[in-house]
Amino acid sequence: MPIVRILLRFGITWREVSELTKRVYVEVAQQDYAERRRPVNTSRLAVMTGLTRKEVRRIRDLEDRIPSALREYEQAQAAGKQPHCE
Repeated sequence: MPIVRILLRFGITWREVSELTKRVYVEVAQQDYAERRRPVNTSRLAVMTGLTRKEVRRIRDLEDRIPSALREYEQAQAAGKQPHCE
């Protein structure tokens, strides 16, 4: 329960938490499965994450469109670090 109180205090909605969690599930499943040198496809990720294939496809397509600089910024923010800016 404490995490929910913190999220609410900072104005983070369930929709935002849900979307972020889905993205993280897909990303981690993709990385873990790729480390085993096996092909990673939408169906396999759907089974691993419990998401629908449609949802996995949407998230993967979204990730493909996010520039790497933005992705690095988001990761730095999540880790509580200042991103490196040139």
